Amino acid sequence: MSVHVLEYTFEEYTEIVKKFHGAAAPGVLIGGFMVDTAIRNLPDGILYDAICETKSCLPDAISY
Repeated sequence: MSVHVLEYTFEEYTEIVKKFHGAAAPGVLIGGFMVDTAIRNLPDGILYDAICETKSCLPDAISY
């Protein structure tokens, strides 16, 4: 069974994170799963905002 974050395999997502964030930091990786879960559970065709109350790593998962 392969693990996916949005439309990417975990390996693809990790490479994207490294290019965007500079390293495969745990907060960004976990944040990807959080964003994936939110998107999968929200109705299609709606506009939504995200709030992240940390100062490092996790916000990059939302901003990408």
